[in-house]
Amino acid sequence: MHTEVRWLSKGACLSRFYELFETILEFFQNKDPSLRDSLKKCKSDIAYMADLFSKFNELNLQLQGSELNLIKTRFLISPFISKLALFKRNLGRREFYQFPSVAALRKMEKYTMMTFKSIVII
Repeated sequence: MHTEVRWLSKGACLSRFYELFETILEFFQNKDPSLRDSLKKCKSDIAYMADLFSKFNELNLQLQGSELNLIKTRFLISPFISKLALFKRNLGRREFYQFPSVAALRKMEKYTMMTFKSIVII
């Protein structure tokens, strides 16, 4: 029997985990209720990390290739660092435009979001 294996990056794994979050909670309902409760408390953090890692994955894909040199690399990394500063400011103002999972979670569930200002390290 042959099965095709698809490797996922950490960002893709987190995104997929977040997409399946409710199903995962249902699975742990009877298997491990304490883990289920811990996961529920971390839902907004998981959404944030999934969104943030997807941004890192985009940069990582841009940094791959044989025609990359120091100038092109700097051209990609410098704006990304500026974007991180923008993300930090927006999170401090509780604006989640760049984080679709967090924005959807906040809109759908009226989540009490923790302040992400201290999480984004630049």
